[in-house]
Amino acid sequence: MEIAQCFHNGSLSYEICDAIMNDLWWHAMYDGEGFMVSHQFVRIFEAFDAGEYFRTRLKVDDPVKEFTKPMIAAILAKHSEY
Repeated sequence: MEIAQCFHNGSLSYEICDAIMNDLWWHAMYDGEGFMVSHQFVRIFEAFDAGEYFRTRLKVDDPVKEFTKPMIAAILAKHSEY
């Protein structure tokens, strides 16, 4: 949630947050510890992942603006303590 909030309020860039979430995901899935992640963690990871891919052939769309920002805003609205 802290990464989502930092992205939402602009204190960390998309690139930094995406890299952090990818690193956390890698450790959660592949470092041999086998620990479970929360549904909330998966939703935040998926929000940043959605910003990684252009949907148009000419790459003129803005996946961060179109997907990541609204997904993060919705997650934070659902958990209003952040």
